[in-house]
Amino acid sequence: MFSIVCIFLASFWYKQAYKNNLVRFEKLVAEHSCTGWSSIERRLST
Repeated sequence: MFSIVCIFLASFWYKQAYKNNLVRFEKLVAEHSCTGWSSIERRLST
């Protein structure tokens, strides 16, 4: 579930980034959030 949300938010952030010319910043935010969610997902699964 978290992975689906992560992908959705990442795509949304990329679209916003292109509008604001902040692609690098938004990419870092998306990657950081995805990493955080995947670690949370691991904790919940165990």
